[in-house]
Amino acid sequence: DEGVDWKEGMRGAIGFKYYPTPYQTMTLDVKREFQDVYFTNYKILQQASLKHSVEFNGRVGVETAVLYRNDDYDGVIDRTDHNFATSFKTIFKLQSHLDFSAGVNWRRLDAVDPVLDYDDIGVTANLRYGFN
Repeated sequence: DEGVDWKEGMRGAIGFKYYPTPYQTMTLDVKREFQDVYFTNYKILQQASLKHSVEFNGRVGVETAVLYRNDDYDGVIDRTDHNFATSFKTIFKLQSHLDFSAGVNWRRLDAVDPVLDYDDIGVTANLRYGFN
């Protein structure tokens, strides 16, 4: 059994946030992780995401996001998977501590083995009460 060298086990994350206007945010996040995996030895995850948020008249907000992730599995099973995702969400501030959000998202897994490939569409609705 071969050990993992320091370069493979290296982790890191960095993010950038830009405010083009007081009501708009753009976020870019990049990360690299090393994770143990139950069906093989480990995986190296590399991910990049971009998110855009806009708030209108202080009561309605819209968020869009895209993500790409590369999962490199090493061990008994040796393969590389490509994950793609995108989402859209609308947020309605009903009161000062109460909001409702609804959204839709899409995920795709492209694996070396086509049997593992999938597309997934999700729909969400949330009611949140809280203090910031």
